[in-house]
Amino acid sequence: MKLGVLFPPDLRASLLRHDGSENWTTGELLSLETIETEWKVWYTLLEDGPFDEAHAKVQTDGRVQKRWWARGWLPIACDGGGNGECLDLVPEARGVVGQVIYMDHEVGDRRVIAASFTDWLREQAEALEAGEYLEYHGELYTRDDAQDAAERDEMNSI
Repeated sequence: MKLGVLFPPDLRASLLRHDGSENWTTGELLSLETIETEWKVWYTLLEDGPFDEAHAKVQTDGRVQKRWWARGWLPIACDGGGNGECLDLVPEARGVVGQVIYMDHEVGDRRVIAASFTDWLREQAEALEAGEYLEYHGELYTRDDAQDAAERDEMNSI
């Protein structure tokens, strides 16, 4: 099954250059293969109907569709627990095609976190350059989480 969507030029360029990263600020920056896999999972769930009642529970500011999931949302990053960022190709009238949205799979939080994929990447790079994330044992953590992990490791080694 093909996704049937045209990827925006900035996402396409990123995939051609890097094709994702397993070590990303929000978990994993998805490869083309993983975007397709994740999209198919959400699409199958949508078609099977478990979201029908959940759409009413979604919280949005009017730029994102009030839906649990929409076919025009391309997963671009995930945290491994069902939450992640999606490229929104089907925004509401106040939204912008290509905006990046956060999707929480448990509570229905749907909000715009960047105006475009390029803006989102820039924000991630700026956070990395500002030292907001640290690498610890080969994984990226927020500064606080990295310090907590180091302290736990130190306590466990006593």
